[in-house]
Amino acid sequence: MMLGLALLSSCASYQISTISTQNENQNTDPFTFENDSVKIVYDFKGYNAPLTVSIQNKLNQPLYVDWNKSLLVFDNNSISLSGANIQIQGRINGSSENYGSTTYSNQNANLSASKPLNVDYLLPKATIKRQTIYVANEMMKQAKGKSGYSYINRTDGSGVTKVATETFNPDNSPLKFKSYITLFTEVDGKPAAKSMMCEKSFYVSDIKNVASKPKNFTYYTEANKNVFYTSKITKFGKMGFATGEAVINGVSQGISESLTNKNKASNNQ
Repeated sequence: MMLGLALLSSCASYQISTISTQNENQNTDPFTFENDSVKIVYDFKGYNAPLTVSIQNKLNQPLYVDWNKSLLVFDNNSISLSGANIQIQGRINGSSENYGSTTYSNQNANLSASKPLNVDYLLPKATIKRQTIYVANEMMKQAKGKSGYSYINRTDGSGVTKVATETFNPDNSPLKFKSYITLFTEVDGKPAAKSMMCEKSFYVSDIKNVASKPKNFTYYTEANKNVFYTSKITKFGKMGFATGEAVINGVSQGISESLTNKNKASNNQ
């Protein structure tokens, strides 16, 4: 059993990826879009790069965020940031059977469907924060950047680890995309006919391939909002899972056979 548990460990590989921006007008924080009306901060840190957007209304009047018209665009594909889901809640009639007897339960159905609002309302000078979608969903296999190695510190203070590293520019990056966030104000109590679209471009500029969890490296734990990670089960991990299962099954079968033989011996006596 201990062998099986050992084989189940170290069964995944990870990529720690760095996101950079390629907008021409950079300010002190490259992950911030800012003008006289609004300040938008983008945060990608976490598993599969969850995009969290913080929006500050700098105006002296209300501001609206239209998530239906806010998108991430990857090459020719676009994904809405609205995250709209239909949720149905309620009760239904049913019955259950217990050892041959049937118990009936009748309840009044009370079903309702709701759809999350796709427009956020910001009071003057107010700020909202919303997690939208995951930018990545798997490790990048088509990486063709400049290959090399880098050294990153371990969080337990045991030293540095040499890891395979690939670097990219906006042209050869395996993941590049643009963010479009649409906002509008009110005119005479009604939504303005003209909206404002805030655009920001991003790309993966660095990938580090590591064999243990990103939390073990200060490169990830001490990073700000521009680093995320992905993972996958390795072939060794899959083999280890099968072998570990076989070991556990073998031990269980051995215990069962031992108990059977012991019972037979007791009966013979």
